[in-house]
Amino acid sequence: IRTVFLRILLLALTLNGAIVTNFYALQFIAPSDMTAIFSSTAAFVYILSIILLKEQFILLRAGAVILSIIGVVLFAYSDGFGTFAIIGVVLAVACSVISAFYRVFVKLIIGDRPLLQISLLVSNIGVISLFLSWIPVIILSNIGVDINLWSTIPWGPLMVAVVFNVLYNFLLVIGIAITYPIFVSLGALFGIPLNSIIDAVTRNLAFTEAKIFGTVLLILAFVILLIPTGK
Repeated sequence: IRTVFLRILLLALTLNGAIVTNFYALQFIAPSDMTAIFSSTAAFVYILSIILLKEQFILLRAGAVILSIIGVVLFAYSDGFGTFAIIGVVLAVACSVISAFYRVFVKLIIGDRPLLQISLLVSNIGVISLFLSWIPVIILSNIGVDINLWSTIPWGPLMVAVVFNVLYNFLLVIGIAITYPIFVSLGALFGIPLNSIIDAVTRNLAFTEAKIFGTVLLILAFVILLIPTGK
C-alpha cells in the first residue's frame, strides 16, 4: 500500500506542478504562445522515454528535439530577453518539462491497465491533489506573490476551467495507457491555431515573424516525433 501511495503521490505532485507553472506562465504570455511552447512537451517526453522507458535512440528524433529547442528560443527572442515576458517563456518551458515527466510516469506506473483501474487511479490523484493544492496558495499569499480575495474570484469561469481540467486529465491518462506519451501530445498542435485565432479576435494580439517561424519548427519537430520507428 505504501508503494502504491508513493507512486500516486508522485503523479499528483508532477500534475500539480504542471498546473501551477501553466497558470503563472499565462500571467506573462498569451495563451497562443503558451500552447506553441507547450508543444515542445513531445520532445521532452522522447528524452525521458529513452532514459526511463528504454525507448530506442533515433537520430532523426534527436534532431526533432533540437528543432524544438530552437523553436522555444525563438519565442524567447521575440518576447525579449530583458522583459517580463521571458518569465512566462521560462515558466512555459518548465510546464512542458514537468508535463513530460508526468506523462512518462503515467506510462511507467500505470502501463496497460483496464479502464476501471485507470478511473480509480485518476480519482486517487484528485483526492491527493485536494489535500496538496491549497499549500502553494497559502505560501504565495503569505509572501505577497499572489494574494487572492474570495470576493474577487470569478467562480463561473473557474468552475468551467475545473470541468475541462478534469476531462483533460482523464482523457490524458487513458490516452497514455492505451497508446504512447508522444502520440497523446498531438492535441497540443490543434490548440496553436485555435488559441491564435482567439487571441487575435479577443485581445488583438498577432504572431510576430519569429513566433511564426518558431511555431513551424515546433510543429515540424512534433511531426518528426510521430513518425513510426519500425519496431
